[in-house]
Amino acid sequence: MPGIDFDRLRRDITMEEVLQLLGFEPSQRTGDQWHGACPLHGSTSGRARHFSVNVAKRRYCCHKCPSQGW
Repeated sequence: MPGIDFDRLRRDITMEEVLQLLGFEPSQRTGDQWHGACPLHGSTSGRARHFSVNVAKRRYCCHKCPSQGW
């Protein structure tokens, strides 16, 4: 079974599509920078801003759990 080509996956799937699949609802948008509750550690507050993602650069970071990446 072949491995996953993550470079191809990153080219074919947008950050917006990934966030939609995770059910992310930003509480604030400033251009390409979105903030909201972290969909990775299960933050439940609708007004939380722990999670920050730059959809143009395809980078994310949660300031509460150690999750970050691209």
